[in-house]
Amino acid sequence: MGFSALLTLKSSRKVEIMVDKFDYKQLLQRLMNNLPEKSTKSDWFEVPRAQLSVTRKRSEIENFKEICDLFQREPQQLYLYLTKRLGAAGTIEGNKLVLNNQVSQEQVDALIKKYYEEYVRCPVCGRPDTVLEKKGRLYFLKCLACGAETPVKNPLKG
Repeated sequence: MGFSALLTLKSSRKVEIMVDKFDYKQLLQRLMNNLPEKSTKSDWFEVPRAQLSVTRKRSEIENFKEICDLFQREPQQLYLYLTKRLGAAGTIEGNKLVLNNQVSQEQVDALIKKYYEEYVRCPVCGRPDTVLEKKGRLYFLKCLACGAETPVKNPLKG
């Protein structure tokens, strides 16, 4: 049954439209041919690597502030998360995080990626366009792209 037959059934008058010449499958195929190609790259957002410099007793993440800005999070949140999981005291000095312990590049990168997965990336649509909101005693990860709200652990407790 073509598209014009559907129009004729719905009204008593015959409707002359340019579409009469095509059936549904032809129109659908034409539409599909005109759509842009779907991107095969699913992870368009790349979690940054820490620029780490290690001395005898200290480790410094040089691009700490840049990572926080990219994640759109307060430096204090990521600071507490990293120091708690690394078991190291530290301070934020300007744009860098200074840890009073030696840590490896792999440890820091893995923790930054884990923080991204827990507190930045939307679990519904996968986009990093999120904000942390506190409602009462609970924290929610609210996605600005899809509108989903997901409860998360308190980020200030690390």
